[in-house]
Amino acid sequence: MFLISQKINDMAGNEKIQLLHPAGKNAPRISMDTYMLISDAIVKVLQQHRPMSFADMAREVRHYVTTNSPDFTGSIEWFTVSVKQHLEAEGIIETVVEKGRKMHRLTQSA
Repeated sequence: MFLISQKINDMAGNEKIQLLHPAGKNAPRISMDTYMLISDAIVKVLQQHRPMSFADMAREVRHYVTTNSPDFTGSIEWFTVSVKQHLEAEGIIETVVEKGRKMHRLTQSA
């Protein structure tokens, strides 16, 4: 099954993306700039430290965002959860269980 994200322009002309949820639930619509920042952070973190727990990934994403975009406003953790779920729905990352712990990693095809 292929899921397709939608790029949308809001009334002010800002480009947004409709995120997907891996279980098909409702997901938020966020700005494309925020999506690119957080998704780049997640992918780079997982390339360097794979596999890793969500708590570790969120800490590394926070460090990446505050370093690369110090003016970012909003909850980095909230955006990390939402974008992580979207990347799972797109097949870019996956959640696996290792030694009884949920761990996140890039998929073999990513």
